Amino acid sequence: MPYPIQIEGRIRNYLLAYDELALDPAPAIAAFEAWEETHGYGTEVARRAVRLAQEEIASPFHFFDAIYCLNLDRQPERWQSARDGYRRLAIDQKVRSFSAAEMAER
Repeated sequence: MPYPIQIEGRIRNYLLAYDELALDPAPAIAAFEAWEETHGYGTEVARRAVRLAQEEIASPFHFFDAIYCLNLDRQPERWQSARDGYRRLAIDQKVRSFSAAEMAER
């Protein structure tokens, strides 16, 4: 079933594709900023999405398609703390959470 992609995700996808193809993203950025009148979102939304995508592309973690984080389900505060750190590194879009297996103490 198709899902509606939000404009921020669409901009991110375009800029990641432009980066992978080594294309100049300037025409795409200009187009997204010009869409405000016809698509109902403001230039600031586009500029913020562009800035976040550019930060992600500039990150040394951009090489990785995904980063996996194991966390115990009973400790959601640790996952939230980790997510805050991933946001500061501009890699939160790449991080996937997996439930860690509980181990019996010996």
